[in-house]
Amino acid sequence: MSVEPGTFVTTVVDHGVVELGGNMAAQIRFASGHVYVGWLTEKALPYTSKNLVNAGFNGTKIEQLNIDGAIDPTRKVEIVAEQEEYEGKSRVKVKFINRVREKATAQDIAVKLGGMNIDAELAAAREEAGVKGAPVVARTPLQSAEITTDDIPF
Repeated sequence: MSVEPGTFVTTVVDHGVVELGGNMAAQIRFASGHVYVGWLTEKALPYTSKNLVNAGFNGTKIEQLNIDGAIDPTRKVEIVAEQEEYEGKSRVKVKFINRVREKATAQDIAVKLGGMNIDAELAAAREEAGVKGAPVVARTPLQSAEITTDDIPF
């Protein structure tokens, strides 16, 4: 399966600690086809650790990454994959794994914001700006899309 560079929302399909070229690494395979390799070296460990936690690994020992289910396969993550040249070869490398935060429900918003009258503040701000309130139209959820530097208008 050929993978493309970009930013993707995906899930973990496999994970473990592997030996690659004589070095140990944490490896995560994603449903998008991308593979993350986090080197377990002194220099790379802070980055690898952050990516593992963002992927959903909450083990206390790295060898626990070899246990099925150590990362929830239903948890959505955002990966950033970039084209990289190394030793004359070009490949797509997962650079970052980011947590995907779910949008708050209306009930969560009401509970968290308590007695704050945000609706009145929004109405006052609209009136001050001369903007009329318009009904909000439901939209379909955002779909995962590839974003490239070609999409940035500068």
